[in-house]
Amino acid sequence: MNLIKTILTIIVLYLSIQVFAQKKVEIYSSFYAFNIMKPDTASGILIERRTRGQIYMVGGNDYKIYSNDKVLSKKLKKVSWGIKLNDSIYLNCFLLKLGPWYAYAERLNDRLYFTAAITMDKEERQKLALIGTFAGPIGAGLAGGDLALKRFYYVLDLKTGKTQYLTKEEMLNTISSQPDLIEKYKKETEPEKIETIKYYLAELKNRF
Repeated sequence: MNLIKTILTIIVLYLSIQVFAQKKVEIYSSFYAFNIMKPDTASGILIERRTRGQIYMVGGNDYKIYSNDKVLSKKLKKVSWGIKLNDSIYLNCFLLKLGPWYAYAERLNDRLYFTAAITMDKEERQKLALIGTFAGPIGAGLAGGDLALKRFYYVLDLKTGKTQYLTKEEMLNTISSQPDLIEKYKKETEPEKIETIKYYLAELKNRF
């Protein structure tokens, strides 16, 4: 039974990748290009959700975006700022110093919210350690593949281009127009947990 489920999952994933490959994808070379909505377009781009096993072994973020065209694939990996397929936005985390590959981002007003791997920036890692997000030489006893699987919430300000870790204080700022959500959020025992933040972002989005 497990073998059948695995095979069906692989088939569904393969078919979904092929569907994406047939559609025109907007490619943004920079933050500026995204802000003024001036993309390049291309077809034949593959969007693949990476497995936990792949992430555990070699690290990186949740979406591998590439092409059978080697030149385009190289551009997507190291040069492109992000891509857009219909209403879905994917950010190139390599350029944000958050590890290789892409993260799915959700837009709320002038900000993009997304989960990604731990920052590669030493100063930002120290900030995370100071606020207790992780501790120790690598983080909360996590090492290697375990740390690679861990995700953090970030916010990218579309006015400044700045990306930062989504702290409790920043989350309170995000929901500042909703007094009831603020009161409820302040009572959360794990305010920076991924599931907690997702819940409040969804609540906020439903009110717009």
